[in-house]
Amino acid sequence: MPEEKINQMNKDLENVQKKLLIDLNGFDGSESASTLYHYTNLQAAQSILLNEELWLTDVKYLNDPRELKEGLEIYNKISNECLEEYKTKNIKFYLGMSLIKLNVNLSLCEDNEDDEIKNTHNSFIKKNSVLNIDHFNKKKSIYISSLSDQSDALRQWIPYASDGSGLALGFKGVNKYHEISVEDDISMIATSYQSRGKKEKYVRDLYEELYKIFISFDGEEAIFGYFATAVLEIILGSIIACKSESYHDEREWRLVCFGDRYDFKDRVKFRVRNNYIVPYISIKINRASVKNIVLGPKVNHSLTQMSLVQIKNKIGYDFEMTNSKVSYR
Repeated sequence: MPEEKINQMNKDLENVQKKLLIDLNGFDGSESASTLYHYTNLQAAQSILLNEELWLTDVKYLNDPRELKEGLEIYNKISNECLEEYKTKNIKFYLGMSLIKLNVNLSLCEDNEDDEIKNTHNSFIKKNSVLNIDHFNKKKSIYISSLSDQSDALRQWIPYASDGSGLALGFKGVNKYHEISVEDDISMIATSYQSRGKKEKYVRDLYEELYKIFISFDGEEAIFGYFATAVLEIILGSIIACKSESYHDEREWRLVCFGDRYDFKDRVKFRVRNNYIVPYISIKINRASVKNIVLGPKVNHSLTQMSLVQIKNKIGYDFEMTNSKVSYR
């Protein structure tokens, strides 16, 4: 039955992803340090705590836009090489993975590139109707929020917490599943700082493993839609997790929300940052997941602690407070 095959396929994809992440990073991303910290300015921290919500930013509006480009470059380079091999080996797998590749690029492209990629996408579907999945020409939206497993790091205080004048909000870490959000469409991804060569090997290995799963259900179109949707999320997540080796000391984890752009139409909000308008969504947090708050090195510790105690009592949090030990003025 298709349902049994779909369930087996999902288990196989989960096991493959765990195996490849262990090969790449040394762990599968299901567990983290006991606490993960979100560094932010005082105004944002106040808003998070009082409104019990966290903002996730459109992935195209990250502080460093080059982050996405590196991951996408690696994926496209190795995908092109792998697709040439599978073009003669299994045409249905070649067409399916080509369709997924087009959607990955559609989802991560700038809006001024949108029409060109959509035209390529639609033309591909018309010429290759063997796997005609209509919903795959929908652009995906991706929103993220960053955390670190470091509780008091100068490398975090300076760029993300107003040059040391903010707070680090400590949330309960990942133990297979994160408990930060009460919403069920939010996943947690560990960032990879491995070399470009290792990341390229990850993509090659992913293609090999996906091919094994694909032929296990013989590319049945009824199942392929589920396969393609799950694989698309795996690939987008892998690209989002890709960061340069230069940033390895950030030890970042990312809360991620995927979905069709249309699905976010009523959820998306906007704020101004660095002289441009940034789209974001807000998610409800689980107040019990807030375990510790570290006050930055430039914060007025005594006055800020008194205010945080009042917020704690007002909302019903149960967090501890510590002052930064970083010597930075």
